[in-house]
Amino acid sequence: MAIKVRVVILGHSASYFPGGKREHSLELPGPLQIGDVIRRLGADPQLIMRAQCNDRPASLDDEVVEDAEIILFSPTAGG
Repeated sequence: MAIKVRVVILGHSASYFPGGKREHSLELPGPLQIGDVIRRLGADPQLIMRAQCNDRPASLDDEVVEDAEIILFSPTAGG
């Protein structure tokens, strides 16, 4: 079963995702966890400090549901 998800990356980690884009719309075979979605995009889940799924705090181990909006937050950087 395929599921559609929208992924938004906030912060500097976006440069490690395809094309350096901050938003991605995907159709993937399910079931998947948030960490799996990150890996399918070719990025390392360790780049992500925290995540939200459908406006709720989420773990990278949480299962993704159809039409989910996943927001990924980069660690704070700078000095």
